[in-house]
Formats: sequence, C-alpha cells, structure tokens
Amino acid sequence: MRSTLFAPLLEIALNSTMESMARTFATAFRSPRLVYRSIEDTDADRDMIATTLEDPVTHGFRHSGMFAPGSRTSSREIIGRITKSALLAVLICLPPPDSSNPSDGPGTELARAQAKGVPIGTMVLFPGKHAIARMAFISLALQEKYQNKGYGAEAINWLLDWGFRFGGLHRIEIGAAAYNDRAVQVYERKLGFKREGVRREAIWMDRKWHDIVEFAMLEWEWEELRGRRQLEGNSSESGN
Repeated sequence: MRSTLFAPLLEIALNSTMESMARTFATAFRSPRLVYRSIEDTDADRDMIATTLEDPVTHGFRHSGMFAPGSRTSSREIIGRITKSALLAVLICLPPPDSSNPSDGPGTELARAQAKGVPIGTMVLFPGKHAIARMAFISLALQEKYQNKGYGAEAINWLLDWGFRFGGLHRIEIGAAAYNDRAVQVYERKLGFKREGVRREAIWMDRKWHDIVEFAMLEWEWEELRGRRQLEGNSSESGN
C-alpha cells in the first residue's frame, strides 16, 4: 500500500530531475551572449587561430613565448598540442542572429548556433602536472576587435562553471602580464580570482623585464561566488 502511495511522487521527482538535467545539458555550451564549440584540426579553425595569434596586440598581451609573427605552421602546432593535452579547448563564438527557431528544442538551437557561430577567440583549459590535485589553468585569446566588450570575462566565467560543474576540478589558475592592467583588474575584482603571487621578471618585452601576476580560484570559492550571486539576484528581483 505504501509503495503504491509513493509511486506517483517518485515518478514526479524522477521526471523533474530528468527535465532539469535535460535543460542543463541543452544549455551547457553557451552563455548569455556566446556559444562554445570544440577546436577542430581543420583549415577553417587553423586559419582562425592563426589570424588571432598573428595580431600583435593580442599576441603581446598573451605573454606566451617570444614576441614574433604568428604563422599557419604555428597554428597547426598549437592545435596538435591542444588536442593531445587539453582538458577542454573551445572556440568562443558569437551566435548567428537567426540561430533561434521556435520549433527547435534548446539542444537543436545550440547545435545550430555552434555550427554557424562567428569565432572571435580561443580558450583552453590545460591540466596541471598531477591529476590527483585536480587543478588546471586557463589560456585565453580574443581577436582585438572583440576585446574590451566583456566577452573575455563572460567566457572565463563560463569556463569556471564548466570546470567545477563538469570537469571535476578543485582549483583553476590564470595569469596575466603585469602590464595588462585591465586583465589583472577583471580577474581579481570582477571574476573573483584570488591573487596568489608574482613571478618576478618572467617576461622580456621591449627591452624590459615584466612580472606575471598569478591568480587562482578554488572550488569552494566558486561555490560561494555563485551562491552569493544567486542570492543577490533574488534580492534585487524582490525589491530588497
């Protein structure tokens, strides 16, 4: 008798869980203004990466390696390295204006947006040396004309969510050249990373040595940030 009474409640709970998970899966690879798709070893993706890295402003602020012109050869090497070692490697894309169709489910809509999206940058999550530590670090490159529009911060926020919700990570790191004032402020003040240290005189650029500022976010810090943001959103909606 008891099992008969509880069966409808159990079915409702299971359906609710399935529906919630379906919504999560269908929207997992998008954020408010962007969609994300895997980097492929194709001519189109190689050209996009090369175009991004050939831009001297983007290259200079990424502080990775010697400041020299990029090339299609280097983009092939980068894709090869990414596919071998990255936990996650995505193209950051603007969805096309016509990506929404009322007759489509959210999963189909996302797939269309990914296929037709306009790539504006790359983002990679590289694992740390020791798997047991469950740590990774972020590498981000945006094409210059899409910088200073909030896309980088939005993409990093999305990657933090992916890393802690789906990637099983405990710690995510990111760094910035000390001369990249905007990135330093965004990472610390807007995104909530904790400043952990400085690699002194780690970059040689334009006849000067520059520091690298290192940041990290722990899983419990991310949980607090997301919980606080949710509470703040509820408070603003209620007029408090």
